[in-house]
Amino acid sequence: MSKEATRRGTGRVFDQQIRSTLPGSKTDMVFFVLGGIGSLWFTILLLENSLSWSWLLLLIIPFWVVSAYLTLPRLHRILTSIYVPDYFFGRSRTSEGMLGDPVNLAAEGTAAQIHQAMTNAGWTLADDVTLASSWRIVVASVFRRSYPEAPVSPLFLFGRKQDLSYQQEVEGNPSQRHHVRFWRCPDEWLLPGGRRVGWIAAGSFDTAVGLSFFTLQVTHRIDANIDVERDHIVESLCSANEGLNVDVIEDFSTGYHHRNGGGDRIHTDGDLPVLCLNEVEAPPASDPNTPKQVARASRGFATPDGPSAEPDPDPAPAAGTLVSGAAVERPWEIKVALGMLICSLAAQVFSLIRAILAGDPTPVTVTGTADLIVPERWIPVTLIAIAAGIIVMAGLTVLTYVGYQMPRVLLMAALSGMLFVKLLDGTMPDPGQITVHLLINGVNLIALLTLSSETVRNWSRRGRPTWKDIAGLMNYHSAEDTTPA
Repeated sequence: MSKEATRRGTGRVFDQQIRSTLPGSKTDMVFFVLGGIGSLWFTILLLENSLSWSWLLLLIIPFWVVSAYLTLPRLHRILTSIYVPDYFFGRSRTSEGMLGDPVNLAAEGTAAQIHQAMTNAGWTLADDVTLASSWRIVVASVFRRSYPEAPVSPLFLFGRKQDLSYQQEVEGNPSQRHHVRFWRCPDEWLLPGGRRVGWIAAGSFDTAVGLSFFTLQVTHRIDANIDVERDHIVESLCSANEGLNVDVIEDFSTGYHHRNGGGDRIHTDGDLPVLCLNEVEAPPASDPNTPKQVARASRGFATPDGPSAEPDPDPAPAAGTLVSGAAVERPWEIKVALGMLICSLAAQVFSLIRAILAGDPTPVTVTGTADLIVPERWIPVTLIAIAAGIIVMAGLTVLTYVGYQMPRVLLMAALSGMLFVKLLDGTMPDPGQITVHLLINGVNLIALLTLSSETVRNWSRRGRPTWKDIAGLMNYHSAEDTTPA
């Protein structure tokens, strides 16, 4: 060590010095891990019972669904948060935290200019990922129906999923398509080497529909040569937009062979074309006819404990639910949690009423848990407590959907308790009760996983909602990631 370095002094740099921990982060992490443990436990319970012939056909499909869409994604998310570095090195990340498609394009310009240039070149803006659009692409893929606006799976950079996605179907087949994702870069952020760009992108070509190697989810397979797709995107834009300039950063990254988050092989030469779209004529993002995805991208972004980006010169007006005077978009995960909790509450009420009408209102019949033993004289009090608990759960559900942080934490605690009481029992209810109790445990697990997700955590921290916000609940239609608070 040099004398100069000694005079300056050296010391360790801790994570808390770089990024402050938000209040409640450790509590959220506990429930995040509990959700992973609960989903793994529930999967094992389904597997054990599906091995018997009496349950095989009934439980084998739920076993795959829970494994592919709940357990494996959460386990990957927990593990990748430990060993995958959270900084830019030319790769996007999947929602499970695994390495996704390589970054192979960059761009300069506004969101409206990107949209205009892509539209001129024959690219179609992809729909947002919702339950409706996801179901539509499944139907389109199975029956080979055209779906030009089919959504693309979310990939993440800077802790955010893509701002804009575009695609081109091949002969009307949704299973095969060219597609590219764009992310707005944070303010003052530089590419490796020191160059400033406004956007970076990842383009690839879908060859077929298959199963992910790592999560067993239904997904698109991509072609290994992503450089061919990169060149196709550049050529299509240059041929359709006069005055568009392209500057190539050679050897932006070392050429390599690897796999993406779905397990598909990929290889690239490491070059990075930069598309200069500043001269593209486009209507402002504030135009009423601007697609909502472009309008949203024009507003920039700000994350609670991460980077931020200023909006375009003429952004679209903010839209969303007002929380303490700020526009906040409710993520689709919170809507899924609401739906699951409504199903859970309805199933619990049904189970309680059915047990009373059947003349066997015991906790075992109501909860489906064989180890829950209550003296006969305490059964009425226990049933009243169960009914009161259902009412409290309903109230916490409403407050969580509005945006309150503490009710969300209490709701996750209640869901964890209910789930682990049943899982510790380790048994399946009688055949006459399996549908209701399997439904209750399944939807409670989904609700816990969604409420403990990073998107919902960030959204609920945005600000303290007021009772005035409840009046605007039914008028809210957006279902995407957070906007500046």
